[in-house]
Amino acid sequence: MMNDRARPSGDDEPLDVTATDITRHTQLEQALRETKAQLEQVQRIARLGDWDLDIVSGAIRWSEATYRLLGLSPETFTPTFESAVALIPEHDRERVQQEVGRALRERRDYRMEHQMQRGDGALLSFESSAHVVCNVRGEPVRLVGTLLDITERKRAEVLLHTRLRLSELAQTGSLEELMRAAVDEVEALTDSRIGFFHFVEPDQENLSLQMWSTNTFQSMCQVQEMGRHYPISRAGVWVDCFHTRAPVIHNDYANLPHKKGLPPGHTPLVRDLAVPVLRDGRVVAIMGVGNKPVDYTRDDVDILQDLASLAMDLVARKQAEAAFIRRSEELERINAELEEFAYVASHDLKAPLRAVANLALVIDEDAADRLDEENRRRLRLLRDRIKGMDRLIDGMLRYARLGSSPIRRTEVHLDTLLRELTDELEIPPGFRVEQEGPLPTLCGDPLQLRQIFQNLLANVIDHHDRPEGTVRVSAHDAGDAWIVEVADDGPGIPAHERARLFRMFFTGKPGHTGIGLAMARKIVLTSGGQIEVRDNVPRGACFRITWPK
Repeated sequence: MMNDRARPSGDDEPLDVTATDITRHTQLEQALRETKAQLEQVQRIARLGDWDLDIVSGAIRWSEATYRLLGLSPETFTPTFESAVALIPEHDRERVQQEVGRALRERRDYRMEHQMQRGDGALLSFESSAHVVCNVRGEPVRLVGTLLDITERKRAEVLLHTRLRLSELAQTGSLEELMRAAVDEVEALTDSRIGFFHFVEPDQENLSLQMWSTNTFQSMCQVQEMGRHYPISRAGVWVDCFHTRAPVIHNDYANLPHKKGLPPGHTPLVRDLAVPVLRDGRVVAIMGVGNKPVDYTRDDVDILQDLASLAMDLVARKQAEAAFIRRSEELERINAELEEFAYVASHDLKAPLRAVANLALVIDEDAADRLDEENRRRLRLLRDRIKGMDRLIDGMLRYARLGSSPIRRTEVHLDTLLRELTDELEIPPGFRVEQEGPLPTLCGDPLQLRQIFQNLLANVIDHHDRPEGTVRVSAHDAGDAWIVEVADDGPGIPAHERARLFRMFFTGKPGHTGIGLAMARKIVLTSGGQIEVRDNVPRGACFRITWPK
């Protein structure tokens, strides 16, 4: 500040002039404004508001961030202790009042979680913290605090627990119980009064009305349509999401120009929200809710989409499990019938077959010297055919019994098994069975593994087109399985025959039953493996077995 005396011309008295430098004051005000703006920006990002309660008057000062969080305006809402408490829903109100009263009596800070109603009626979750300010006499005069919006965190926690409950129910409950629980959860989380979950059929033209929420089914709607098929073209506005393939909110149902009305017995509809569930670009289900007391928002859409997708995945899994059980039961029934048929066929076929065999033996013994060469050849052919028929019946019995008894798994040294089979089989002098490198130890039923490689070796030798040949057996480690190959240098197997090579009774050579390879395939498949046939370079065929470790 400067003080100077000005001397005007003439006889006028001197004037005192004072000048004050306010630069520093202006800079402080500017810095204060910048700090306040930064604080408001931080609060906006953190979704944090602050407040200051005058305990004597009951007046509250709210920051702009607090007004914004609660969707209110200083022009239309005057905060007081009573009006602020009124924003807290009844289920939290008494607890909050008790905590504030305890903090004031004990002169201590507090921190707690509670809900408050936003201006548009939506419930938000907050973490509220406060500090008690006392005067020089130690009396509380102010309560200053903050409100931290934790709605998204609480929603994520609730969704996580909901997902866990539904996943656990999928393990123990029925399909109907799972679907009802999913709709009930969605209805509760969106504060709705109606909930539904319907499937869209593969033709994309019809709906299968599957499930309503418990509240809807018991008290809101008397429409009994469970399981009914319904054309999409006749459905109401709740299928708008099918056409848009996106969530659709109707917060003013009464004024919708394209609504089709409600069926008799349906509760009046105020507002609704529906979301489509898409799989591979097709709508497979629609989940929806209705009659929330306030407008539906994007938060409700997020909840519905999350749980609708989870519910569809769990439903698909339950349906797959049910289908698997049905197929397993059907397979057990078919196997039982096949085994019964095999036993009946064995009895009914073998009895007359033995009679024919005995008759052929009697003829051979009693009249062999009176038969010419042609008739003796025919008699030998008859007896060979009888033996072939007997082998076929035995093969059918063995095939039918596969899988009917528990598998006895043990370690089987493949190189030892190969040597034993080479010694036991009637291998022609011109054939060699060679082992390429060490062979693994397989885990399986010893008798069944013997049947597999016995049938493969016999098939290779029987169908060879030359009097001499080589069969090579090799193996390599494929990580979780062993790959075993049986390759020959014979004529190979035409591509058009490979599809039916492992079928029952298929044989490429007269006099064979056509059961050996079918039996080998069934053993491999029931053990969790795979078997296929490929070309062997430069000549022949290669049977490739994938056997699990």
